[in-house]
Amino acid sequence: MKHLILSLALSTSVIHATDWPTYQHDNRRSGITPDQLNAANLSQSWIFTSKSRPQPAWHGKMSRDSYAKRTFQADLFDYDKAFNLIAADGMVFFGSTSANACIALNDSTGAELWRLPVGGAVRIAPAYDGGKVYFGSDDGQIYCANASSGAQIWSYRAGPSDTLIASDHKFISRYPCRTGVLVKDGKSYCGFGLLTWHTNYMVKLNSATGAEENKTAKIGNGFSFEGLLLADANNVYVTQGKNTVASFNLSNVGYIGTLPRSAGTYATLTSSGTMFHGPCHNSSHRQDHMLESTASSRSEISKHNNLNRIIVNGSDRYKMIRDAVTATGANTWTQGIESPVTMILGGTTLYIGAKNQVAIIDTTTGNVLKILPIDGTAYSLAIANNKLFASTTTGKIYGFE
Repeated sequence: MKHLILSLALSTSVIHATDWPTYQHDNRRSGITPDQLNAANLSQSWIFTSKSRPQPAWHGKMSRDSYAKRTFQADLFDYDKAFNLIAADGMVFFGSTSANACIALNDSTGAELWRLPVGGAVRIAPAYDGGKVYFGSDDGQIYCANASSGAQIWSYRAGPSDTLIASDHKFISRYPCRTGVLVKDGKSYCGFGLLTWHTNYMVKLNSATGAEENKTAKIGNGFSFEGLLLADANNVYVTQGKNTVASFNLSNVGYIGTLPRSAGTYATLTSSGTMFHGPCHNSSHRQDHMLESTASSRSEISKHNNLNRIIVNGSDRYKMIRDAVTATGANTWTQGIESPVTMILGGTTLYIGAKNQVAIIDTTTGNVLKILPIDGTAYSLAIANNKLFASTTTGKIYGFE
């Protein structure tokens, strides 16, 4: 009986202490945490307002690729519309594309604790691991900093020079880091590059020292490392905007191949080894869709028309399709939500980031439990320390408790 009580106590403490240490919670980008918040009682506890709005790498959206003669309706480059955030150890960390910095906030008050300025925009959310934060910048470097103080521990540059070039009223490296940093088993993985006619680098570093362990160079059509990194037990994957997802071996970042043709900077790996990635566009039917593929064998399973985002939790699937969210599995329902752009799952509750609101939905019934008003569109959400956090296109970050 004592062992049972201890086991329950430990289980409860783990659930309540769950962090959100990387973008979409984990390296599979599942968007799932066991934390169950009391949605009915959630209310705004603070707002952090940036002096400058987010400055995305690509303004508006790419509606047509004239060279490839393809028309898109979904946004291929929507990975930095807001300041991407994580939450861990009583803090909220985010990368700023306008202030060129990684910034830490107190998760209870929203007060700024520190900021580490760097030489370029920080577009992907930092990664937290073992009291350190890791992030990449348009200045062509990745950085490791002390999570408590913001003191820089080390930096690393993959490109052959520190030359910066003008781009959209700012300066960037010819080899920017627009993949962020993926931390796994004491190693840091990151990609550098942007243009297909320049070399792109996939790199594996020692997380403690920043020492380079392996480096793979790719150049040519099909390689433009600009998008989120994901990982399973054996491989690391990079989404590439106009190009399809590329896979590399975790052991030495050796190039393996590409997944079936898609585009965009969104992907999620399921626990069963499949990957949803996209958006893609069917030129013959002029219909956006997302591909579902077996990640390890890089073989296509199926197409999902009009799918923008998905959360896969065992046999349950929650799909964001245009102006609605649908559920299949243990419960089946459809709930209309105006202009949804992202979603996460906390326990049995869905949180939908949308225009001027975060909608909270019960996964059993599909009923809207609460609407939290915000200013702008919430592209980045996180749950940690019994709190919900949202970052919007206006440069505001909200804490709800």
